[in-house]
Amino acid sequence: VESVSSQPEAAEVDSLGAVTGRAVAALVAMRVAEGAALVDSIRIDLGEMEAFLDWFEPQASTFRRLVFERLQDRLAELVGPGSTMEPERQVQEAAILADKVDVGEEVVRLRAHLKGFHGRLDEGGAVGRTLDFMCQEILRELNTLGSKCREVGVAERLVDAKAALERVREQIQNLE
Repeated sequence: VESVSSQPEAAEVDSLGAVTGRAVAALVAMRVAEGAALVDSIRIDLGEMEAFLDWFEPQASTFRRLVFERLQDRLAELVGPGSTMEPERQVQEAAILADKVDVGEEVVRLRAHLKGFHGRLDEGGAVGRTLDFMCQEILRELNTLGSKCREVGVAERLVDAKAALERVREQIQNLE
């Protein structure tokens, strides 16, 4: 009667180790390739947000001037032609209100957040939570910009920038 050994032979162990090693290496390579593709996709969407800023920023002073003029006209309407309010005071009030809709700070912060986002992607490693937080900050700035600047054409482009941000947020959930 021959006894069956419960111990695997060395050749079987070596063969199993080699197969497992190749499978792990293939999995790691696949995940690295997937991560690189995700990063490329994220960079495209970040580019869309940067394109929005590139379009918006040169026009910001024009938007502010338009708001100032509308506010000045509205103030003149409210006060009326027989008003004792001095024209200089009307201009002051309109300027104060127009200053409240200034989006210069939001544009600067958005640019900084987008630059930081690119930097974290370049660093690699465990970036998911950090990038998720950065997405929240970018959304906050986009929302503030949108609430302050309601000029024609801004809303449509802002919606596109927010859609790109949402795609980024979805993609970073898949990064490790």
